[in-house]
Amino acid sequence: MKKYSELTIDIKKSIASAYDLNLPKKKMEEVKSHLAYILPRLHEPNTLINQIKEALAFIHEQEGRTQSWKDWLVKPVLVAIATGLITAPISFYVGITIEKSKAAECEAHTKNKGITNQ
Repeated sequence: MKKYSELTIDIKKSIASAYDLNLPKKKMEEVKSHLAYILPRLHEPNTLINQIKEALAFIHEQEGRTQSWKDWLVKPVLVAIATGLITAPISFYVGITIEKSKAAECEAHTKNKGITNQ
């Protein structure tokens, strides 16, 4: 990968490259990282700020289009399953504990009043 100092010489070339749909993925990543590196260093009223933002938005949109449904679906599903596997036993244990404590409390309360089940 090129040094950012070399890439800053030609920002407009990077902006133009961002719209090139035939650019290899690795080169597109370089363009994206270059533009993301340059953007916070520019200050108003620089006219390139909006152009860079639009180019980055275009790159992001293209990445979303080329991304497989498996890529964006698998991660949330795995997180949901892992969360369920962790929280289910905890919820079950807490529920049983609450049920036992309420049963013990009810039993103690009925014994104090002299009420029996017989």
